[in-house]
Amino acid sequence: MTAVFDLIGIGASTLDILTAVEDFPTGRAVHEARAVKMEGGGPVATALAAAAKLGAACQMLDELGDDAAGRAICADFQTYGVDTRALHFLPGAASAVASILVNQKGERAVYFQRGGTENLSPAARNGILSRIPYASVLHINGRHMGILEEAMRTACAAGVCISFDGGADRYRSEMRTLAEQADICIVARDFAEKHTGCTDCAEMVRALFTSHTKIAGVTDGVRGSWLMERGGEVIHQRACQMAHVIDTTGCGDSYHGAFLYALTRGKTVSEAARLAAAVAAMNTQALGGRSALPNRKELDAFLRERA
Repeated sequence: MTAVFDLIGIGASTLDILTAVEDFPTGRAVHEARAVKMEGGGPVATALAAAAKLGAACQMLDELGDDAAGRAICADFQTYGVDTRALHFLPGAASAVASILVNQKGERAVYFQRGGTENLSPAARNGILSRIPYASVLHINGRHMGILEEAMRTACAAGVCISFDGGADRYRSEMRTLAEQADICIVARDFAEKHTGCTDCAEMVRALFTSHTKIAGVTDGVRGSWLMERGGEVIHQRACQMAHVIDTTGCGDSYHGAFLYALTRGKTVSEAARLAAAVAAMNTQALGGRSALPNRKELDAFLRERA
C-alpha cells in the first residue's frame, strides 16, 4: 500500500494549561502569574505537531472526550497541520488536561487529570488499526498499551517503520517489548538506564539494539544525544545551547518529531540528529511545548547561523 502519511502517531492528546511563575509554590498563598497559555500537548502529539510544521504529512490517532477540551485539542492539531480526521470523540467522556507550572529557570511542575478515554472504545480501536497501513512511520510511546501489540503487528505486516519514544520517568517493565521490537528506539537517559542497566550513554545505545532495531538513541537534555545505526558507530550530537531558556516543555517530543521528519526526507542519522537538536533548542524560546516550533524556513535560517 502506498503511504499517505509520513507519520502516524498513537498516544495521548492533552490540553496543556501553562502558567509562568516566579517560583514554585511552597505553601498556601496567592501569586500573580507572569503569563498563561493554553495549547495542545502530549509526547506523540507534540512530535507530530513538530514534524507537520516542518512539512511532513502527519495524522494523529487517539480518542478524545466530546467536550470543550477535546475540541480545543483538535483545533490546536489543525493549527500545526496535523490531520485530525481519524480522531474519535467519545460522547460523555472528559478529555485529558494538564496544568503545568514553569519557573524562571524553565523547569516544570506538572499536574494532570487523566481523560475518560484511556480504555479505547471498540470504534476508536478499530479506527486506529485500520489507519496504520497508510503510514511510512508509526510513532508510539506506550500510551494505549492495550492496542499497541496489535498495532505493531499490523505495522510490521504492512511494512511500516515503528518508532518508539521512551520518555524520562515513564519506564515500566511492560514497555520493554515496545523498545525491543521497534525499528527506531530513541529513549531518554532515565529510561535507558532502567532498561539497560548501563550508566554510560554510548553503552546504553549499544545495549538497546535487538534483532529488530535499525536505529537506537539516548537523549540527555543539554548534554545532547547519542545515536547509532545498525552496523555503524555511536555518534554524539551536541545540544544547541541557547542564551536564554523560557520553557523546556516539549523539547524531547519535538526532537523525536524533527528526527523522524528528517529521516522521511532521506537524511542520514547524523543529519537528522543535527536537525532534531536544533528544533528542540528553538522550542525552548516560548512558553509551551509547541509555540516556538519552527517551520522549515525558520529552521534552515537557524542552522545557517549556527554553522
